[in-house]
Amino acid sequence: MGSKLIEDIVVLYVEDEEEVRSIYERFLRRRVQHVLVASNGKEGYETYLKHKPDLIITDINMPIMSGLEMCSLIRDENVDLPIIVTSAHAEAQFFQEAINIGINMFLVKPVDMTQLYNTIKIASENIHLKAASIEDKQLVSKKTLELEISNEELRATIENLKQTQKKLVEAEHMASLGMLAAGIAHEINTPIGVGLTGITHFDEITQEINQKYKNDDVSEKEFEEYLDTSTELSSMIIANMTRTTHILKSFKQVAVDQSSEIKRKFKVAEYIDEILLSINNVIKKTNVSFDISVDENLTIDSYPGAFSQIITNLILNAIKHAYDDTEQGTISIGAHVEDNILQVIFKDDGKGISKEDLPKIFDLFFTTQLNNGGTGLGLNIVYNIITSNLNGTIKCESFENKGTVFNITIPLDDK
Repeated sequence: MGSKLIEDIVVLYVEDEEEVRSIYERFLRRRVQHVLVASNGKEGYETYLKHKPDLIITDINMPIMSGLEMCSLIRDENVDLPIIVTSAHAEAQFFQEAINIGINMFLVKPVDMTQLYNTIKIASENIHLKAASIEDKQLVSKKTLELEISNEELRATIENLKQTQKKLVEAEHMASLGMLAAGIAHEINTPIGVGLTGITHFDEITQEINQKYKNDDVSEKEFEEYLDTSTELSSMIIANMTRTTHILKSFKQVAVDQSSEIKRKFKVAEYIDEILLSINNVIKKTNVSFDISVDENLTIDSYPGAFSQIITNLILNAIKHAYDDTEQGTISIGAHVEDNILQVIFKDDGKGISKEDLPKIFDLFFTTQLNNGGTGLGLNIVYNIITSNLNGTIKCESFENKGTVFNITIPLDDK
């Protein structure tokens, strides 16, 4: 990778993941003389207003204010500022929204460092051309062609994603697998991205120190800095690859179970932990904590795929309906076996359900969140799995502002 320092532009980098931000900030400061850093969209927008950077590189999915919300505010003030969006998401809705806002480039994580450097370099050149009013039609045509090619590739990606999404929702029983797929993509993207970036940085500093060694130009301080940095990078790479392996193992088991109807023995507490990990990309955006009261040795012979869909839908339903976006709360899940019947108690301490709505919560397409993405399918799916597939029962007790309790019984005898 070229190492020429870009000296005459100011770059604002916005990323909420601390570990990712640290790695990319280190890379940017080695390549760009003037770098500003923010940890969320609100902080990024305030930094933009104060310093007026020449180029913005931002993540999409961030707390307080998303990257696209920040970009929309900036675009209202400056339609020409180059903006590069990076994200772990590869969904059509994000691409389309980015195009509508006027994003110049969309890079999917983990970002190739050479591509990022070249993109910044091209943006820097374009800024200089505009500032100096250079009317080089050939160069402008070349840059325009590159942008058109990039947009065509982006449109093709959007179309491919739309087709993929259409296939994923053709069968209703595969809906939860779509969420699992999105979850694993998001969850492993950070450790893989950090690991890949760390390896890239490790390779770069190793080549640099090797070249200086060959030229007999290595100071003691430089060598000590190399040893410290390489030790830090290797530890970080090992930790993130270990985390990735653990996540993949849990996702694989849950995904296999949800796509089949195989009966097998499984530990209830351990399986609930795997379910929570599989939807952690949703959970971590909330202030909801979990209290699992299940004997770690409780083992049942049942259908883990059905069990996973029940718990997953109940959790997602509670997150969506029981709590406001930033509200703190606790979801409790308890389970025990009595007289060969699995008894599950699922409880939240949220806003509760009104007396008028309570009798209708298991009805198909009934939802109180129609304008906020509610489908009315979640609890209906839970009810049908429990009563039809597992010959069990589910009852709900709830009072407004006092939370909700679901009492579930599932016979463990063969049907």
